[in-house]
Amino acid sequence: MLRVLIKWIEELDEIISKPSKYFKSRIEPFIVSSEDDNKRTPEYLTYEAKQRLLEEFTQTRKEYAEWLIPHKSVLDSIFYYLPEYIEAHRKDFDFLPSKIVESGLTVSLGSAMTSDTVPLLLNNQLGYLFQTLKRAFPLSSNLIDKQVVPFLEFVPFSVMDLLRAKCSGTLDEIKQVLNKLEKHSDIQLIRVKNRLDTGNRDFLINFSFTGCNLICELQVGLKDGKSDPKESMRDHFNHFIYELCRSRFGPIPECTLIIHNQTEIGTYFRKNTHPNKFKTNRLAFEPYIKDNQINIPGYEIQDISKSFFCGNCLEPSFAFLSFMAGYKKTGTAEFLCAQCIYQQMSTE
Repeated sequence: MLRVLIKWIEELDEIISKPSKYFKSRIEPFIVSSEDDNKRTPEYLTYEAKQRLLEEFTQTRKEYAEWLIPHKSVLDSIFYYLPEYIEAHRKDFDFLPSKIVESGLTVSLGSAMTSDTVPLLLNNQLGYLFQTLKRAFPLSSNLIDKQVVPFLEFVPFSVMDLLRAKCSGTLDEIKQVLNKLEKHSDIQLIRVKNRLDTGNRDFLINFSFTGCNLICELQVGLKDGKSDPKESMRDHFNHFIYELCRSRFGPIPECTLIIHNQTEIGTYFRKNTHPNKFKTNRLAFEPYIKDNQINIPGYEIQDISKSFFCGNCLEPSFAFLSFMAGYKKTGTAEFLCAQCIYQQMSTE
């Protein structure tokens, strides 16, 4: 499920950063004008309505970038303090080799914080899109029928490679695969893309099964002569590097997710890592109360809906699980959790 959300985040990010390209390439209707699913009538946005949306996206691009900064800072904060975090918890696993402990704690922390950040970022993206639509088409606007606004399908989920397979063969074998897919009664072909003239040297086929809305992907590569195991290994490795580089969250968080999903190392270390005792003033900060509000010089308050890694106690703080919001040092990836702030105020 997490992989589905990440794919959707990447798709939304592409739409928001390149809206004009999205409008040109999209062929699906934007509006359905009935609440009844059996009477859904497709309609299309007018040219004027599309232009108004493009203007709104252009004007709010800076705002969108600012929405993303806190989530990037969260992941930055993990790896900024990762060496200290490992040293603080090494004693919990002193019976294991040092390299195993380092890998396990990295996977455990990285996968947990990334998994928590993904739905929060997606929620922000959807909120940004909703606000953009509201600003583009206010109640006074005549660019769009008010009756169909609630049924605006502006961002359908259209990722086509959640289920993906790859095979290779001669040109005659590729033709047989295409013919069988085309004639199969339970398969509907959606797109066939000839990529023989690219570095992929394959056909990209998208299809769906009868009664299922999920779109699958099949890559059928052209095989010349005898298969080379080394070439196959290189292809797999190159694709792995490609996936790491294109990941929305960067290569290290992506690696921690992959390892966590394929092994038990992350789960084991997460279950057996004991919380640190709080280290008051590991970071120098002086909280005080003014106008019924906690203030910390050089720090700004964070939304309680954001997860982060506290640089003072070296522990993750997850969204909505704290009794009050944390604080972030201006211009850095340094965070303070509510418990550290409360303890510091208690000692003073």
